[in-house]
Amino acid sequence: VTYVAVVRPTTVATSAGTVERIVCGISSTHNIQIAQRGDGSIARWQMYATNSKVTTTITAVANAWVIIVAYFNGGSGSYIRVNGVQESIADPGPYDLTGLTMGASETQASAFWPGDIADFRVYEGTLTAAERTAVEVALADKFGITLP
Repeated sequence: VTYVAVVRPTTVATSAGTVERIVCGISSTHNIQIAQRGDGSIARWQMYATNSKVTTTITAVANAWVIIVAYFNGGSGSYIRVNGVQESIADPGPYDLTGLTMGASETQASAFWPGDIADFRVYEGTLTAAERTAVEVALADKFGITLP
């Protein structure tokens, strides 16, 4: 499954372990999400499945629009991209997408996404490089985001 989100956090989670979820999918055994995560001093973008997270080195910045592409395949070909930069290829673990919670944690009623979600898309499987680029360029044009 491929998630594509255009988001703007109004605040960032810098406290260690604080996770601000953009989207969560949950089943009885597996969780899948994209989020920002604090590491004690800054917030970084991450994808998460089951019990493993893949965190980027790209810092989340308050009030800045970003395009996040997260591809989950249940194996080592999974990746996360931020504003056209593919940051991580790793295995965040298996997933089972049976539902989505937008802008919040699926289990914590007080854990809301602190910002805006302008666009969110779910694609079955992976996008080809050409398809991914076309989606990123169209969203960047629409929301005034600069890609490399």
